[in-house]
Amino acid sequence: MTGNRHRVGMMEKQASQPVKNHRRWLRRLLGAFGVLLVLTVLLVLMLPTLASTDTGTRWVLSYVNNGIDGAIQIDDLELAWSGGQNIRGLTVQPHEDAPFTVKAVNASDVSLWSLLRGSRTLGNITITGARGDPGVLQRLFAGPEQRHPTRPTTAARGLTDLRIDLQLVDWHLTFHAPPQEPVEVIISSANIKLDEPGKLALQLISTVTQGSTSGQIKAGG
Repeated sequence: MTGNRHRVGMMEKQASQPVKNHRRWLRRLLGAFGVLLVLTVLLVLMLPTLASTDTGTRWVLSYVNNGIDGAIQIDDLELAWSGGQNIRGLTVQPHEDAPFTVKAVNASDVSLWSLLRGSRTLGNITITGARGDPGVLQRLFAGPEQRHPTRPTTAARGLTDLRIDLQLVDWHLTFHAPPQEPVEVIISSANIKLDEPGKLALQLISTVTQGSTSGQIKAGG
C-alpha cells in the first residue's frame, strides 16, 4: 500500500510540474510586456525633450533635410507636449537661392498633443527677425503639384478651421520678380488675427522700396 501511495504521489507531482512551468513563463511574459509598455510610454513622453537636445535636433533636421531641395538649420529648439514651442536661429538654405533666416519663433499656445489630434487652433505665435526672400520657402517645400496647382490643396481647404494670433516683428523681406527690380519690404510690426471663420483682423506698419521709389503702408481693420 505504501508503495502504491508513493507512486501515485510521484505521478501527481510530475503532472503538476508542466502547469507550474506554464504559469511561471506566463508571469514572466506579462512582466516583460508590462516593462516594455512602461518604457514605450516614457519614450513617447520624452520625445519632445529628446528632440530639443543638440543630438535630437540634428537627427530631426537630418530627417527633414532628406526630403527637401536644400537644408534647414536651427541653433536652439525647445518642444513640449503641453505647449510652449520655441525656435531660435532658424536658417532655411535652398541649394540655388540665398538663405531665409528667422531670429526666433515663439509659439506659446501651440500644443503638440493638439496638433497630433488635428487641431488648427494655434493661439499666439510671434516670429521675430525674418530676413530674405519668402519665395524660397515655397520653392523649397513645394512638390510639382504645389508648384502648378490645379485644385485647392488640403491645407488650403483647412484654413477655414485655422485660429491664430500672429505677431511679426522686425521683418526685412526681399521679393524678386525679374526683370523688375527687387521689392524691399520692412515690416516694423504686424498682427494677423483669425479667431472665427471669415473674420480676419490685420494691423500693419511697413515700408516698401523698389529702386528709387519708397512709401509707407499702414493698415488696420
